[in-house]
Amino acid sequence: MLLIGILFLGYGISLCLLERIQWYRIVWFLVGGGLLLCAVVPDIPEWIRTIFILAAIGILLLITCMSILNLFTIRNGMGKAADVILVLGCKIGSRGFHMRAQAAASYLRHMPDAKVICCGGQGSDEPCTEAEQFAREINEAGIEEERILQEGTSVSTVQNIRNSIPIIPDLNQPVGIVTSDYHVFRSVAIAKKQHLSQAFGIPSGSIWFYMPDYTFREALACIKGILKREL
Repeated sequence: MLLIGILFLGYGISLCLLERIQWYRIVWFLVGGGLLLCAVVPDIPEWIRTIFILAAIGILLLITCMSILNLFTIRNGMGKAADVILVLGCKIGSRGFHMRAQAAASYLRHMPDAKVICCGGQGSDEPCTEAEQFAREINEAGIEEERILQEGTSVSTVQNIRNSIPIIPDLNQPVGIVTSDYHVFRSVAIAKKQHLSQAFGIPSGSIWFYMPDYTFREALACIKGILKREL
């Protein structure tokens, strides 16, 4: 209990030092701090100990299940060919943004007849739309401009896909979804809900240190998506 508490709390502190604070990351502090408290204070009631232990188990189970779903989705998409791929929006300048641009360019080099739809609008702290920056980086990676299309109005994964549909010539054809590996399952599920029945994932990779946190966030997003009937 003490070791798990230290790991949870230390991970939460590291995340907040390395990246901006986000609301869901409070769980690393609450659960980690609770487990530490239970380990060092002998008089804490058993029911409180049980709550923190179950919370830790629940978080680890969510991360495990989400990871398995992502792995199966990635495996199902391996080797598939598409004439159109979507690269989903991401904050300009972030590691994820550059990885998605590189993954899209790599796929397009191997599929010379394919086109890409770059997705993403402009955030308040971004110099241009994410679609424009994706298009620029993919073009600089050697992909011809005429193969690069843009959808520059969306601000979420659902909108990325929904707003790209009018640009896709045939919704029944295979469509590749380029996104971070922890985001593949939800993105493909949303695409299929939006009538892209042959959608498959093209993972762009991510930094291993952030995977537990991002995967946990994705699990929460999947639960929200199910409740909103987006998946």
